[in-house]
Amino acid sequence: MTVMASVALIGLVCLSSGFVPQDEIPLQTNLIRNGKGAYEDYVLAGERVQGSIASTLISYDSVERLQEAIRIAEAKRGEDENDILGTSKQLARLREAFKALPSGPGHPTPLDFDRAITKDFGPAWTLILRGNQKPRTMPRSKIDAETLFPEFAQFRLLARAAFRKARSEFANGNGSSALATYRETNRFIQRIGNETVISRLVATSCEAMLFAEIERNLFVMPSSGLVGLIDDLKGNIPTSPRIKECLQTERDFFYFGLGEMQAKYESGKGNPKLEMTDPEEDADWDRLSKKLAAMPTGARLAFMKEAGKRLDDELFALSTKLNEPESKWPLGPTTARPQSEISTFLNANALDFSALCRIEAEARTRTRVAIITLLAREHAWQHGFYPAGLKDFLPESATIDPLTNQPYKYSILNGAVVVKTAAHPVLGEISLRRPPRSDASSGSKAILP
Repeated sequence: MTVMASVALIGLVCLSSGFVPQDEIPLQTNLIRNGKGAYEDYVLAGERVQGSIASTLISYDSVERLQEAIRIAEAKRGEDENDILGTSKQLARLREAFKALPSGPGHPTPLDFDRAITKDFGPAWTLILRGNQKPRTMPRSKIDAETLFPEFAQFRLLARAAFRKARSEFANGNGSSALATYRETNRFIQRIGNETVISRLVATSCEAMLFAEIERNLFVMPSSGLVGLIDDLKGNIPTSPRIKECLQTERDFFYFGLGEMQAKYESGKGNPKLEMTDPEEDADWDRLSKKLAAMPTGARLAFMKEAGKRLDDELFALSTKLNEPESKWPLGPTTARPQSEISTFLNANALDFSALCRIEAEARTRTRVAIITLLAREHAWQHGFYPAGLKDFLPESATIDPLTNQPYKYSILNGAVVVKTAAHPVLGEISLRRPPRSDASSGSKAILP
């Protein structure tokens, strides 16, 4: 179970920071890819994007860094020739992509990237539209600790390419088409899935990109279609938090891991930890693992059964807590488990539930901020000016943030509407756009969000 959360978080960091060799990640054979349902069409769309310029979403200076990495790798050719060959192929594809850009081999502008990617994105976009019209069912026959979900990297790539399509449409003066692109992309994001933590994390990441795009293009949004987008976003906040849908699957992951762990103990194959959530716990885990290995099979099974029961109790408590208002969700640091061997076991192998709640609370709050921002924009279209305050266009109840129980902060800055939450003790202020990446730079180079 922990391995899934770790893979998700690491994957999101890698994808947000630049280049990922998507064509090196094979899809698993237990995923149906015949286009029967929405999910399958989305996977097919991701395959269409692979190998095109849409998989080179990096800045030009990143190519220079990649070239340097190749020079270093070639100096170590004897160590791993397959890796060098794969990287060299990727570099060749990048060079060809840049030759096709309108601005030539220099530093292309962000709009150059957007238009070039949009030009090659048509087949994938058609598949997304087709999938959006189909029922969405889980395509896998099973989900276990060995399921890697490689398609989620593609789904995030598809969302990024779709937002570049919208930017091109805005730049071409076709705001209505851009809004339609937003709506279909949002529909795709909401259908990525909530069965697992990784799917929810990927959907949340794509939502954050959508909100950044809304803020980026607020000035050029037309009035036609804006109400429809607002209604779509309202539907993104279900009564029951979506992270609850993941808990049963995560429980299944945990119990599957227990079975594998027991088998490893019986076979004597090393230290069968699932995955440590904190490197500092390695020593504690090693001591406990040796003790478990020395136990009779019956005693070890009883220990793991008790660990499972404790996890079930924690999941039940979390699910119950998520039924309460968001202001009462457990968003702070995880309460330390009572010191015991069972706690050491769970600390090493169970999810950080407070972290999941923080992600969900932030996503729901940012969605509400986006809705308020667009409603203010709609007011400006109707009346010719932004409203002076929240109560000028919202009912009293909608001006209060459920997360903080405080009014939203509303202001007009340089002719643009700015909506934020009051400072939360754990999450701080929340607005549409995430804080800028530390490696972002200015100038005419194409720096990607």
